[in-house]
Amino acid sequence: MRAAPARVGPPVRVARGPRRAAGRRSIRGVRVECRNRILFRREVDESDDGAESITLALGDSRSEHVRGVLKLAAGDSLRVGVVNGSPATAVVSTMDATSMTLTWRPGVETDDGDTARRSLTAPLVDVDLLLAMPRPKVMTRLWAPLASIGVRNVYLTNASRVERYYWDSTALDEAKVIAELTRGMEQSGDVRMPGVCVVRRFPAAVDAVREMTGAPRRDGGQEPRGRGGREGGGNGGGMPREGSAFWLVKPPPADENDDDAEVVMLTAHPGAAATVGDAFGDLSSSSSSSSSGRPRRTRAVVAVGPEGGWTDFERRSLLDAGFVEVALGRRTFATDVACVALVAAVRERTSSW
Repeated sequence: MRAAPARVGPPVRVARGPRRAAGRRSIRGVRVECRNRILFRREVDESDDGAESITLALGDSRSEHVRGVLKLAAGDSLRVGVVNGSPATAVVSTMDATSMTLTWRPGVETDDGDTARRSLTAPLVDVDLLLAMPRPKVMTRLWAPLASIGVRNVYLTNASRVERYYWDSTALDEAKVIAELTRGMEQSGDVRMPGVCVVRRFPAAVDAVREMTGAPRRDGGQEPRGRGGREGGGNGGGMPREGSAFWLVKPPPADENDDDAEVVMLTAHPGAAATVGDAFGDLSSSSSSSSSGRPRRTRAVVAVGPEGGWTDFERRSLLDAGFVEVALGRRTFATDVACVALVAAVRERTSSW
């Protein structure tokens, strides 16, 4: 049996700093912003010739991104856009130590030297999300991915397994929600901000989704479609005003082909026999022309329940409203993963990326 090696020299002592007081530990971190398109809202100036411009002060985070990350100078170009407006390619017209001015023409975007006129056009398949209010931390980190993946509207509702204190969190602070949605849009390069509607009563939320999408009612009739406004808070068009229903962020402008859109409603449920592909079936009808002569659009509504799942009553309510239960394989996902996975499955099945 081998003996342990002899210790050489005095015992080693590890110097430690003063012990922290018990409580929350302070962690310093650096947040990296991925801005593939810089977005603006109502602060844009418009000239007589139709060009738009904005002057950014030195302390503006967008100005710091242009200077420090993109490292652009006067005369260089970058991708910009107006929220719920048009994407464009801007030129840094002036830059000094205190400010910079960006100028562009709405809808004109230059890529690789080729200039193409573009406008804010909705995809052939729009996706709305009916979501039982998750834990505040989950909701906070969900805003940016939902905007990046192109969700049109988010309807937050209550459920039997949703804790009451979730609704009192800062995850529903209007300024923070808009900031996170903008961050996700800048990441993906989109200009359309998702609408966010808070409908505390679950039956009212199901009715609100049918109203906004024009989905068939149980009696076979068609719900009148609600019309929404532009980005910003407050109550908006088309939603019930009674109870606790209001638009936290108003929906994007309605598309002219919404009235001819086909509606497919899905709800995620482990063990369901159908898949997303089964629910959509043959998409030949979606690719046909509408009454206006344009390609027929599809609106998909996906419902994701709380961490504990929908109750039997809530499941029956969704099925009675026309939702189809679908499964995402054998795995059970957390709320944030289920939301992104379900929307991604719809986009992949319908080729609407």
